[in-house]
Amino acid sequence: MKLTNETHLHFCLASLLATTPLSLAQTEASADALPELAGFQAEEAAPITETFYLPETQGAKIYAGKKTSVAVMEEMPEIVDQDIREAYITIPGVNVAEMAIPSITNITYRGLGDPHESGAILTLKNGIPLDSDWFGYPTIYYTPPIESVEKIEFIRGGGALLYGPQPGPVINYVTYLPRTDTQFGGRTQVIGGSHGLISNYTAFSGTVDGLGYLADFGVQSANGARENSDYLVLTGDLTLTHQINEKGNLRFDFTGYSSQSGEAGTLTQAQYDSDRYLTTRAYNRIWVDKYFPVLTYSHAFTEDSLLEVKTWGGYQDRFSRRATGGGVTTTNLDRREFYSYGLDTRYLRNWSGAGSDDNTLTAGFTFYYADAPRTRETGFSTGTTGTPVFKVANETLYGAVFAENIFRFGDFAVIPSFRLDVPSITSDEEYNNNPTITRALYDNNVTSVVPLGGLGFTWDYVDNNQAYLNLSTSYTPKSYGDLGNPTSNGPRVTNNDVAYNYQVELGSRGTPLPYLAYDASIFFNRLTGIVESQTTLAGNVIQANAGDANYFGAEAAGSFDLIGFLDHRNGTSNVDQMGHLNFFANTSLLSAKFTSGQFDGNIPRYAPTMMWKWGAVWDWKDTLKTSLTGQYVSKQYWQDSNTSNGSVPSQIPAYLVWDFSVELDLTENVAVLAGVNNLFNTNYYSRIRSNGIEPLDGRTFWGGGRFSF
Repeated sequence: MKLTNETHLHFCLASLLATTPLSLAQTEASADALPELAGFQAEEAAPITETFYLPETQGAKIYAGKKTSVAVMEEMPEIVDQDIREAYITIPGVNVAEMAIPSITNITYRGLGDPHESGAILTLKNGIPLDSDWFGYPTIYYTPPIESVEKIEFIRGGGALLYGPQPGPVINYVTYLPRTDTQFGGRTQVIGGSHGLISNYTAFSGTVDGLGYLADFGVQSANGARENSDYLVLTGDLTLTHQINEKGNLRFDFTGYSSQSGEAGTLTQAQYDSDRYLTTRAYNRIWVDKYFPVLTYSHAFTEDSLLEVKTWGGYQDRFSRRATGGGVTTTNLDRREFYSYGLDTRYLRNWSGAGSDDNTLTAGFTFYYADAPRTRETGFSTGTTGTPVFKVANETLYGAVFAENIFRFGDFAVIPSFRLDVPSITSDEEYNNNPTITRALYDNNVTSVVPLGGLGFTWDYVDNNQAYLNLSTSYTPKSYGDLGNPTSNGPRVTNNDVAYNYQVELGSRGTPLPYLAYDASIFFNRLTGIVESQTTLAGNVIQANAGDANYFGAEAAGSFDLIGFLDHRNGTSNVDQMGHLNFFANTSLLSAKFTSGQFDGNIPRYAPTMMWKWGAVWDWKDTLKTSLTGQYVSKQYWQDSNTSNGSVPSQIPAYLVWDFSVELDLTENVAVLAGVNNLFNTNYYSRIRSNGIEPLDGRTFWGGGRFSF
């Protein structure tokens, strides 16, 4: 016999270490449901406890038996200036190493890997990888404008079985689709703020004779808090949708992005203590351009089968000018270009048999190719051309096949999954004119055959409550840097094996009552064969095996609607007049340690013992939306050696940061927006590189308006 929800409430409140303002949308998507063409038109916001984690199936993908989270942007007031910390405030365990340049995102999770440019996390936009190079150079230099994002999906164990590497979770930015309620509509938003911040986002959308369209353009610029920390970011997107017939539809997406940013330089601890706004690099700069089209076809053959095909191409140009010393000096002019092409095909089928009348199978394959040349020249402080130093030809060829099935037995489900990845990575040094390089030119290739497996279990033990268990594998492929370093005489890493990650997670999630949602779990990760940069006594940088590491921990998240609770208790309907007042909190507790290798016994970098996030959001009848949020991160090492490099400490100190924002609709079409980041002017930093501390700003203000029609 199942427990009642009222009895189960005691367990929920006891386990409410934290909560996310997401909610539980556990309605299964039918296999024949075609993608809904819902747009960015204003709709009444759902209570914050109605979108908590992903459904068991969505499109041709299976999420059952995996721990997932969803951050719905409409549930919070407007997020501006690409404030990634605030975008992930409701998701436990996401550790953002902040920097002053928008769109370049630095995230780590549960201590897995260096957060630099989110290298250990697979980042997607509508299911398409955003990495510079998915395998050889998995870095994030572009993040979609938050104004264009409907929700952020966060998939933990099992994410690699759905999509491929990396060892950490999968982040998927889901953008808005064209509006279907009008032939022509739009919105434009203008924000101004501290340090000369000017931000504009404009979008037009509608559906005409069955053709849906959404076109947007964004520009963001600021002088920055330090000299040479200015930036200019331009983004543009086009989405077209067409319902071919009742069974099939077609979608085309194109993204364009261009940015240039000053890099004011990192600081020693002494410099930071004296003046955290000091500039140590007056001429360093980085330019990034990225363009990629995507074509998606969905076809429902029957009520029980769905085919999804995505194909994409892309080009990214990353060019940087960085001084080889302080002041006016020579510079390294580095260019990395990336030409990539991909195909992802998935098929979903509902079927009967194996003792159950309600099974779901998905299967498919993925192909990916990338050509990623790298060059360096040396020049002078303000120039962009110079004398050639080296050229390296890099290439990736990758294929994968995968299958997953849900076997349902009443309240229980078993979800086995399998994936076979075959990446082939090549790095060929064409010339090297650096007089300090005395070794021969290298030409290296690593081809890996990587079997991955997973097993998930779910038990719907109480109405709207579910226990889950996930056992899964993921991996880190070899990168171009692992195969050879054009700036070093040191040898490449000799171990050709990939770095495996083994994960087990046990938890419970649900909405035991209409005003309460929760998700709590314990987990264990074992990361093997970790490879990272190491500087030898001769000053050469090589790739060396750092060993294996274990990660134990617990996460909990939840959301509580106070007005909904009072209505439920007293039989009133105050929500209609007062809206929703949601309190949320989430926590991540972590114990991580190397168990072998050169760092045996050390704590992995960016693995804080404790993270807390909390806040309150009041949403009054979609007229006033305001939030106050806080985040605490305990101290953490910034390198696996757990040592100081002499000029900076061995650890990033603990910090607590608060943010406040408000969104007020004056009329149906006009809204005013305002906010304060780092409300209490906390002096903190969350990122240290080998060359110093990345300083952050104090309290900043922003405000503006939005007009929609």
